[in-house]
Amino acid sequence: MIPEPQLESNGFMPVMVDQRALIDKMLARYSGEFTVFRELLQNSDDAESSAVDICFKSAAPSTPPDLDSTPVTHWTIRNNGRSFTDDDWKRLTEIAAGNPDSRSIGAFGVGFYSVYSVTENPSISSQGRTMKFEWHGNQLLFKTYPIASEQTLDLKNGGWKTIIELPLRKPSPMPRILDFMRFLASSITFMAHLTKVQVFFDRQCVGRVEKTSEKSQPINLPSGAEKSGAKEISMNIENIQHYRITIKAELVHGRSKNTERVELSMFTAQVKVGVDKESSEELFRCMKKVPPSKLDYSLIYAGKDEHGHDHTSGIRSQDNRPHESNSIFQGLRADLNGGGHTRIFIGHGTTQTTGIAGHMASRFIPTVERELIDFSDMNHPIYRWNVELLHIGGALCRAVYEWELFNIQQLWEKGNVDSRPSPQLQNQLNRQFRHALRFFTFYPSTPSTKVAELLEKSFYACSSLPLQLLSSVGIRRATDIRAFDPNFAFLRSLPMLPSDASREPIITSLPEGHKIRVVEASDVRRSLAERALNEEELVFCLRWWIPTWQQRNPGWTARNLLHFATLRSTDGRELLLSSVQLFIDSRVLGAHIPRDGPLPEFLLPLAISQHFSREDLASLHWQEFTVPHWILYLSNPQILSAHPHYDLTQSHDWAGRVLGALSRLWTSLPSEIRREAREMLKPKTCVPTIRGLCRPEESYLPIAHEKNPFDTRDLAIVEFKSVQLMNQPMRALLSFLGVRGCVPPDLIIARVGENWEGSAPDLIRYLAQATVSDEDIKKLRSMRIFSPKAPTRNARNTTTRCRADELYPPEPIFITLQLPVISWDSTWSDDSEEAKLLYDLGLLHFPGLDKIIVLCSSEDMSIRTAAFPYFCDHLDSQYSDYDYQKFPHAKFIPAENNAEEGICLGTLEEVCWGPQWKLLGFSIAVVPATEPEPLYARLGIQQHPSPHMLLSRLRTTTREEKTAALWLECLADCKSSFTSEQLGELSGMRIVPTKPESSGDLQWVSPADCYLGHPKDQFTMNLFIFVNFGEKANDFLSTCNAKDVPSVRDVAESLIHDPDRFYDVARGPKGFMAKLGELAAEAKLTPDLNSTLEKMVSNHTLLGMRLKIGDQIAGRETYTLRRPEEIVIIDDAKDAELFSQCIWTVPQEDLESFYASIGCRKLSKVIQAQLNNPVDVNDKETSDGIESLVLERLPIFLERCTNLQPKIPWKSFCAKLKVRVCETLRISKTFSIGDKKTEVQKVWAATRDGEGGEIELWISRGARRDMYDLAISLCRRLFVTVRSQDTLVLAAMFSDRELLNRAGFNVKHDFKQHSHVHGLNGNGTKHQRCSSACKGVGRCTVNGGTCSSDDADSGGSNPNNVISQKSIRDSVKQAIDRCKSGSTRPRNQIPSPNAQSCNPVDNLHDCGKIEGIKIHVAKDVPDFDRVMHTEHKSLNRFVDVIIPLRKVFRLHKRSLHIFCDCPGGPIAFNKGGQIYLNLRYFKEWHGETKEGTPERWEAQKSWFFALAHEIAHNLVPDHNSDHEFWLAAICAEHVTGLSDLRQPRPGPWPQLFRGTERRLNQVDAVQSEMAIA
Repeated sequence: MIPEPQLESNGFMPVMVDQRALIDKMLARYSGEFTVFRELLQNSDDAESSAVDICFKSAAPSTPPDLDSTPVTHWTIRNNGRSFTDDDWKRLTEIAAGNPDSRSIGAFGVGFYSVYSVTENPSISSQGRTMKFEWHGNQLLFKTYPIASEQTLDLKNGGWKTIIELPLRKPSPMPRILDFMRFLASSITFMAHLTKVQVFFDRQCVGRVEKTSEKSQPINLPSGAEKSGAKEISMNIENIQHYRITIKAELVHGRSKNTERVELSMFTAQVKVGVDKESSEELFRCMKKVPPSKLDYSLIYAGKDEHGHDHTSGIRSQDNRPHESNSIFQGLRADLNGGGHTRIFIGHGTTQTTGIAGHMASRFIPTVERELIDFSDMNHPIYRWNVELLHIGGALCRAVYEWELFNIQQLWEKGNVDSRPSPQLQNQLNRQFRHALRFFTFYPSTPSTKVAELLEKSFYACSSLPLQLLSSVGIRRATDIRAFDPNFAFLRSLPMLPSDASREPIITSLPEGHKIRVVEASDVRRSLAERALNEEELVFCLRWWIPTWQQRNPGWTARNLLHFATLRSTDGRELLLSSVQLFIDSRVLGAHIPRDGPLPEFLLPLAISQHFSREDLASLHWQEFTVPHWILYLSNPQILSAHPHYDLTQSHDWAGRVLGALSRLWTSLPSEIRREAREMLKPKTCVPTIRGLCRPEESYLPIAHEKNPFDTRDLAIVEFKSVQLMNQPMRALLSFLGVRGCVPPDLIIARVGENWEGSAPDLIRYLAQATVSDEDIKKLRSMRIFSPKAPTRNARNTTTRCRADELYPPEPIFITLQLPVISWDSTWSDDSEEAKLLYDLGLLHFPGLDKIIVLCSSEDMSIRTAAFPYFCDHLDSQYSDYDYQKFPHAKFIPAENNAEEGICLGTLEEVCWGPQWKLLGFSIAVVPATEPEPLYARLGIQQHPSPHMLLSRLRTTTREEKTAALWLECLADCKSSFTSEQLGELSGMRIVPTKPESSGDLQWVSPADCYLGHPKDQFTMNLFIFVNFGEKANDFLSTCNAKDVPSVRDVAESLIHDPDRFYDVARGPKGFMAKLGELAAEAKLTPDLNSTLEKMVSNHTLLGMRLKIGDQIAGRETYTLRRPEEIVIIDDAKDAELFSQCIWTVPQEDLESFYASIGCRKLSKVIQAQLNNPVDVNDKETSDGIESLVLERLPIFLERCTNLQPKIPWKSFCAKLKVRVCETLRISKTFSIGDKKTEVQKVWAATRDGEGGEIELWISRGARRDMYDLAISLCRRLFVTVRSQDTLVLAAMFSDRELLNRAGFNVKHDFKQHSHVHGLNGNGTKHQRCSSACKGVGRCTVNGGTCSSDDADSGGSNPNNVISQKSIRDSVKQAIDRCKSGSTRPRNQIPSPNAQSCNPVDNLHDCGKIEGIKIHVAKDVPDFDRVMHTEHKSLNRFVDVIIPLRKVFRLHKRSLHIFCDCPGGPIAFNKGGQIYLNLRYFKEWHGETKEGTPERWEAQKSWFFALAHEIAHNLVPDHNSDHEFWLAAICAEHVTGLSDLRQPRPGPWPQLFRGTERRLNQVDAVQSEMAIA
């Protein structure tokens, strides 16, 4: 039972705690594994225990124990630390009473309560007494009593100071022994005092972990370290100690024992802590202990030798390393791959990883469950404490990293040989360096990434100096090291990062200030200046430098390298690279030049140049040391004097070596170098002969021919000491140098002579065995020593001798072609040496190109029939230079055509190879080939005749209808060869046959005048020419500007070109106007069409209409084509009626804007009106009344017609208006088109300009009052453009003031409002002008009585609360919308008890729809189911009347219905917003209504008011004055739309009288029908 809270003296009640729920739900719930053991071990370490035993006891002990499945019932934990003090006993009984000792790890005082996760009754024995805990309900109770005897014995025998007994709530197996031992090994690592932990199962030891430490040694702080600048909490490292720890673990199971040992490097930073007062108090409040002034921060670092190396007697892998999965120390090894098992320790391990490869431990402040570091509130001191501590961790990492690199540098310097360690040592140090890099690579930490981020930030920021790295010359700062680049291997003194280290993640992610730069030009210059390069290094240098220089990098110039680089040869001599001028191409001269001979000092050594190509070395502006250079150098007198045994003009042996070297490379030398070398050696005695060293031209090659008729014993025959030198390459070299290969030509000439009759074949056979010089060849070419073969077999040889270049080989084809061939006494072979020599002497291989063309053109058929096949067979070999453009006029192509029999010859232009052209009279080539197309192309024979020939043939050839389609198809094949000018000419040629239906005669038209598509109507087919010759021919016609279908522009051009034909094709006025309507519509959509329509101005292109005098019936009009300037647009019906005999007007009103755009003027613009001088009769009453009327109604009109463009401001008009009265008012009007005609017209009102800028409004007292005269005269004076409907509206406003009031205008109120705005006085005049005269103006008839304008002010349904115009419009819109929505609920209206409404008709049956309008029939109508059939015509006429009215009121079709009933029903009714109209009344009243007739207009007027009546019921359901008011408002709102219906659809309705008729009907509608409503 939880005691009831007692009321305190001050009225507050204490908060009660459910201890059971608190402990079970919070204090005993931990997410980590081994939480109970973690807390108890930490408590033991805080008590300075050095040893802890953990004992598991089962209910039934067995030997050996089964650790995996035997249930454990009891845990016992004992330690040898300090005994419990009174304060310890007291804190144990208080929840959250933490240890106030700042040296202890425990912070919250709740760790012990983790035991309640496994037990209900824990007990603790220490210092001679025992405290036991038990639950009584939800209350935790304890009692203290002396220690039991057996526990006393255990304490004394083991030296234990404290024993904790935990009887388990539920028996369960002990933790898996391997995992448990791993937990103990990692937990003991960072414990301050605990060094040994043993695990017992039923008194048998099953595991043991023991830690030993070596003496610590200090290490340096990070170089350039900076102290913390934090104000609230500052932490600074005082010193860092390094010591090694050894952890030994034993795992015993039965008789087997596995022992493992690991050695770790521990680095501990001793940190001085400074906390301000406010932060210290807050930390004390949270942890109930004062923050320590000093603390330790430890890091386990495993070096390369320590990583993965531990001693074990257990299972090992094949490479003698323990299996990672079976190792107890699995969690202690370095995590080099970022696996995430290195942890933050707070005395014990947490779930927070470090992000690096090693564990860390320090006094972090964790969350309550002690699994995570507390980063919850950035503004709290706990957050700042943990952040500052992580900064210490980053600095410690930096110190350990630099300590490791210091060790590497020490080993580097000890093993330094020839400025660098041995390769083996370098590899070892590189691996050690990469290990350090991987150890301190910062991977994302979990669960909080902030740990790794802050550690990494502090790692780089803790020192002002860049990070140290291992380079190719030892440890250097990162900014002094360059990125690894194999191209710079020759720079031995340049610090460069090792290649394998450059791929480490930490290197690629170095922050600014620590990044490694690439090698730069200054680095190379500095390194080259420091030391000379050996041959191998120079080769590497040039391999990098040459492509760099070739890329023309602006930072690298030739001088940069050549000025600084120096070569040290193997003999110790140095060569400055800038002094080198020449190099030897190793593939040419370098492969054969004697290495022991003299060479220039400024020559690049061959040992270097042999590694590079000639182009690479030449790119450095070095010149190649060629054969001429070598010969010139060997001929230098200074060289000869310094080396006499290398004089090739004196030393027989050296001359042979030089010629031998030249012979080996001679064939690979360019001809220019060979000629240059020949010129240099030609005057020198450098050829070894039997007569000593001779010049080349004095020497002879050995003549081995046995039949040599000449004596050679006195000649200087070439002779070398080595027989091997006299090979074929040497013969070629000596021959080129001028050494003779046969008997001198002068001896041959001396013996042969011009009259020599010896055998030319024998002479050629002899000379073919020897080497004949070019000079000898030249002499032999000029000798006429060859006999031609007889042209026929029976003919005898002539005595005439010829040169070789005048004859051909004795081939059968050349004999057939009757060409002169050489006489030869044996079988001829083109591959023989004799043939080759004869060809060198000029013997013709085959006829030349010009010759073979002549032979192909020969009149001798036998010659040309053999020549053309030979020419075709050898076209790509012997005649590859054939260009058909050079033979445009040669007739050498065999061809055939329909005009001649057999084969004829033609030029390339006259012949083609397309077979279809033969039918059209062209010559077709005949060539000897099975696949002739490639040969046609090679010969230059076109598939089609040339465009020039085609055009010429089309101009001159008589056309035939049967070949026209073939012509078009053939022309389509070659359309791509025509130029744009030629296509333009073709588009105008009359090459297309057509037979018009009108005449039936064959006509030839041009492609540009044809159309290829399908005409859309008969008009288009009659107006334009449509042809179809097939897809191919049509495609050609399209290329020649033939169109598919006529465009609107084509229609317009046709009208402009021939208006009379256009009129005839359109079949009269109706069709002509329809086409003009189409042009008008397209002109709005196509602005580019306007330029074409402008041409209509100067021609009779528009249709004008004139009524016959006295005829006002449709169909009696006169139509004619007129120029636009002769046609007028009616904008004044009176003037139109006045000049009806001479006016040509627009036949259709919807074309007026189009006519105007072409140039037609309005009637008012062509009539000059002159007001005859009226005489003022000074009738003030009439003038004041008219002026008051104008000033009263005009502002209302202006407010409604906001779209009108005024010519004069309203204020100015009011100020200038002067109304005058006369007896008679006449206007002379002159029609200015054609023969001018003047008419004098009497009017009631007119305006003119008065004196002083006045606007005079004259009123005729003797004429009949006509408000239309007043309205039209004022509109013309006030507005730029006058519309007839605006004039009618204004006339209606002048006529009926009651109409305005019914439409919602309180005229007096509105007039006062406008008077105030426009500067009038309160009575509506500039002075006191309201008199009784206005009583005679604007009177109207209402319900059979009369009412003056003044009386109308008092009428209306609500005279004291005038509804605004906006409210009226909104209400009218609401009434329309209610028809759409189907709601007729009135707004603020209460039906009158005596009122009657339009009663709806019930029992209606749906029959169907017509154009979306539903049709209903009362069921009492006879044959009601057949009404849709019997009344079909009447229903369609009724729908035709209703549809336009629906658009006027903007009603939806779904809101309109037609019904048919028996007599007695209403005209119409409104039911739920749906309007029903009675067909019976329509048939009775309007009978046969036709479109465009007055009867139809009368029907529309009648049903317009019927619809308005029913729409008004949407606002007022009853028939009363309010309903009457809203009916008038609805009619006034839509009367303009009704007047627009008066305009008939396009048809013959006379334009002349339409304006007058419409004006009269509209005035009647406003004055009478609205009044009747």
